[in-house]
Amino acid sequence: MLLLLSACTVQNIYPTTTIIYDVGSPDTETVPGDNTDTGDENLDAGAPNTTVDNGNLAVDVFGTDGNEYWLSVGSDQLADANLNWQNSWAYGGYYYSIGDSDTYANDLVVVDVTSGDAASFGKVQFSVVGQSTGATWDANSIPDISVDTDEYQDDLTVNGVEHLRFNNGQVSSIFRESIALEVFRNWGYPAPRTSFAWLSSNVWGEGVHVPYTVVERYRDQWCTDHADQLGGGCANAWEGWGDFSKNYGWGYSIAEQCEGKTCGNTRMDEFVDLLDVTPMGDGFEAATADYLDWPMIQEHMCADWILWIGDDPFHNSNNLYVVQGLDDKFRFLPYSTDISGGQTWYQNTSLYPGTSQIAMGCAYDAACWEETINTCQVMIDEFQAMQPANIVTNTYERLAAQGMLRDGDDATYAELLDWYTTRSTEGTLESELDTYREAWTVGGCADTGMVVMGGGGFDTGNPCAIVDTGIGNDTAAPPADDTATADTGA
Repeated sequence: MLLLLSACTVQNIYPTTTIIYDVGSPDTETVPGDNTDTGDENLDAGAPNTTVDNGNLAVDVFGTDGNEYWLSVGSDQLADANLNWQNSWAYGGYYYSIGDSDTYANDLVVVDVTSGDAASFGKVQFSVVGQSTGATWDANSIPDISVDTDEYQDDLTVNGVEHLRFNNGQVSSIFRESIALEVFRNWGYPAPRTSFAWLSSNVWGEGVHVPYTVVERYRDQWCTDHADQLGGGCANAWEGWGDFSKNYGWGYSIAEQCEGKTCGNTRMDEFVDLLDVTPMGDGFEAATADYLDWPMIQEHMCADWILWIGDDPFHNSNNLYVVQGLDDKFRFLPYSTDISGGQTWYQNTSLYPGTSQIAMGCAYDAACWEETINTCQVMIDEFQAMQPANIVTNTYERLAAQGMLRDGDDATYAELLDWYTTRSTEGTLESELDTYREAWTVGGCADTGMVVMGGGGFDTGNPCAIVDTGIGNDTAAPPADDTATADTGA
């Protein structure tokens, strides 16, 4: 439930999204603020008193829970940020292009929970972000927020961290994203770090502290830290929805969503052209091997199946984050993993793909699909060995230690503990994997299930359900006899 500041009444929102008043926040004195509606702005309401210069603040952004971040936002900037979010909520805009925003906070103050020190960072860029989890920001709402510290001050960072993404934990709870990303990292797959922190602002007024998940951004420093897994580093990146080719993924190409102030599409355009003339079937993996890091893609497909991450590139042509390594190969990175672990939107996520040209190409290629099955078996063994139920419990205990548990979190914890315990029990995933061992056959219509746009909720896939795009070997409902042939588009 969400407590209203002004009327002191209760409004039903999501059960794990509660504004918390003077509970569990760092023990730091604040500048007195006036929450009454006088018509005048108090940009300092609730600001922590600073104790050190920002260059001397040794805060561990992702290694410690309970740090506090305070933003001073003027009403004009808040209105612009909300308008940007409203105009771009449906597929794109600032949800995917954080660097394009020109809205700013007058000040960012960070409190290090370990030392108690606080420092001002001055003017920083901020955006109201998020899609289905998002909200406009006012005194009673809890939006997703992104901050870039060096947009107005060159090389300014919070102890080495430039980009801060504050996720509000709506829809899927405060647990799921952090847990899923930790599982990815335990597999050795490159994924962001997370922590739990308090966010405060004059927008909410003095004495209001909101628990958030702080998620590491895919930016230069992250690419440097994971260069050995990314072909030497990141040359270019694309973030958004759709697929490589416009012939798939809702008719929208990821090539149109290149990130950063400088971004090159040359290699991407070459690859899209290749895909448009490459038929699905045996040899698809070999034909695309110069452009794709297939072992990583197969690992990602297995991970999303194991964790039920269905609102993804492989099942729903959504939440794509594609990087081009310095070796000129493309890789998918985990993004929006809060829809996972039994969240109601995408349950029973299939290993067979739903809408992805790349994943379908592998499913039609017997050699590629055999490699995928073998990869999944290795990852099942690793998943069981890491005892993910312990990750769930540790996450709960971290939140409890900071006083960040909210209405509904105990029930959500119990659900997640049961889900991860069952999912990692020996035999559960092994028996499910057996149902996916057969690769798809071009022109063969064994009715093993159904593939639909949206992807979630089906245990198996049916190649006959793929929409006919007129290219490759993806035909709709070909004849079921052994002599059936598919249109290759040649």
